[in-house]
Amino acid sequence: MRVYLAETAGFCMGVKRAVNIALDTAKEKGKEIYTWGPLIHNPQTVEMLETKNVKVVEDIRGLTSGTVIVRAHGLGPREREEIERSPLECRDATCPLVVRIRNIIRKFAEEGYTVVIVGDKGHAEVSALLPYARGRGVVVESVEDVARVPTGKVCVVAQSTQERRLFESVVRELRKRDGKLKVFDTICSATTWRQDEVKSLAKKVDAMVVVGGANSANTRRLAEISRRMGVRCFHIEGPDELKEEDLTGSENVGVTAGASTPNWVIEKVIDRIVHLSSEKESSLRRALSRFIEFVVKGDVYVGIGAAALCFACAVMRGMTSAWLSVMVSGLYIFAIHVLNHYTDREYAKYKESYKLSVLVKHKLELVAAGLAAVGATVVLSSLISPLALGLIVFGTLMGLAYNLPIVPKRIARLIRIRRLRDLPMSKNLCTALAWCLMIVVLPILEVGRRADPLPTLMAFVFSFAVVFARSTLLDLKDVQGDMMIGNETIPIIIGEKRTKLLLALVLIAAMGLMILGSAAAWVNGSGFLQLATLAYVLGYLGLYHFRLMNQAIKCEIVADTGFVLAAVLAAVWLVLK
Repeated sequence: MRVYLAETAGFCMGVKRAVNIALDTAKEKGKEIYTWGPLIHNPQTVEMLETKNVKVVEDIRGLTSGTVIVRAHGLGPREREEIERSPLECRDATCPLVVRIRNIIRKFAEEGYTVVIVGDKGHAEVSALLPYARGRGVVVESVEDVARVPTGKVCVVAQSTQERRLFESVVRELRKRDGKLKVFDTICSATTWRQDEVKSLAKKVDAMVVVGGANSANTRRLAEISRRMGVRCFHIEGPDELKEEDLTGSENVGVTAGASTPNWVIEKVIDRIVHLSSEKESSLRRALSRFIEFVVKGDVYVGIGAAALCFACAVMRGMTSAWLSVMVSGLYIFAIHVLNHYTDREYAKYKESYKLSVLVKHKLELVAAGLAAVGATVVLSSLISPLALGLIVFGTLMGLAYNLPIVPKRIARLIRIRRLRDLPMSKNLCTALAWCLMIVVLPILEVGRRADPLPTLMAFVFSFAVVFARSTLLDLKDVQGDMMIGNETIPIIIGEKRTKLLLALVLIAAMGLMILGSAAAWVNGSGFLQLATLAYVLGYLGLYHFRLMNQAIKCEIVADTGFVLAAVLAAVWLVLK
């Protein structure tokens, strides 16, 4: 079974902005935080916000302190006046497009126009907009409803998540009548893109899975369009709603999601589909699929990648006997990655959620393997040197402490940092530096050679570039997950475009240094071959940029394969030299 993920699936701009406002407000400890109605139409996100002390209320009467957040769909004038009269602080998370629609309605209602809102009666956005028409508003849900619109001056707007086909049909019908007509196409461009994409996707799949809240209008429309295209469609809120029999006979399955559906839910649904499809395979293929799944999602492959990168850097400096360092590097990286999943439940739930099924199912085995790997690194590093043992102990303690609260609560409230993870950009930089420390320093300690500055610098820059690219790519793919758990990663701080540019500059700089260092004989000839590894990393970043690689697990497999490629190239050089 092949799974096609819609490029537009996930948070739209307005939802992302609203969630950011709520999460930023939640960081301000010591105050009550409320949203007037659900912030967005997604139960998992609302539930997540509740764990961060953001509570949903339907009325603010009786609330005497705290902050109220205006939901993304907005509020009517009466509710806004009530907030202004209350002692509550207000944070407005209304979608900017909804604000534009509100301003259009208010302006033309004041000029005596009848305001037609093409939308769903009772929907949160429509209910918030209608009062601004001052009694001159008419909600139109179908072409037949146009008959209820008074003749004369008419202004037409659309609910931001409305289907374009209905809006255009209503406008055509209104143009047939006498009177002055003002038309404003206020359908969100993201909504249009999603609807167009689902139409295109429906032509090449046997079944469509639409992920999103049951009360989300834009999500329901995606499901309606899929069914209208003649495709079996399943509108679900979470992966557990999808049953094995639902996809029986399907070779190609499309997955799309509403504008308020977080990435971590989408990834869990994809994981569920892949799992269900494997149940129909032969015993041999099923066993192979389960093995690959365990190796990747259980962080074994990233450990292999670390060992491979250590080998490549050792060969580059002529340290081909540093096999203990290679093993220690792989075991250390595996242990830190897998155990960190279990030391922070929030991380495992919202970040790399596609791994959760394996992490839960094989918890006992993976924790035991992680602890055994820690023990093995201690033993093997002690065989290298006491300094190597100290390095491993320090690195292991720091790695395990990364997710643990080490700053007292009173101090944390002032500096807003409780864990090492809370330091801005710490994840990307600490990950790359921790890898480089093991990969570059351990072989020097093992072979007992003086650390020549230039070869060491070459190995450090090369390993830092490829590890930094991997870590940051996965954070680019899962910005939402980092937002939820409070990781201030580079993509969150400087934005997606600047992050991509930064990665490109780091890799190009590394390529320039590799050419210079190899030509100057700072490292041996394998340095030239490693230019192919850096080019490979640039290549997969390009695939991600052009949305040709949008599933998280594929991103991780492709990125980790770059480390294996480095080892293969190093081995080829050893054979050919």
